Amino acid sequence: MVVHAANNTLVYLFMLVTHADPLAGADRSAGAGSAIMLLPCVLLVVVTAVVWAGTRRTGPDLTP
Repeated sequence: MVVHAANNTLVYLFMLVTHADPLAGADRSAGAGSAIMLLPCVLLVVVTAVVWAGTRRTGPDLTP
């Protein structure tokens, strides 16, 4: 959930700074997307790999 919230916050800040149209990339018909639409997927894979590498030996922290 934290990655999703961080992604949304960064996207909204980027759109605010660049004065971009938030609905410009919302066309979901076949063939309408571009390679830039895969950027959030790549970001998620990178964050997952970093978390996995950081917790590989000790495991994730557990709360009581």
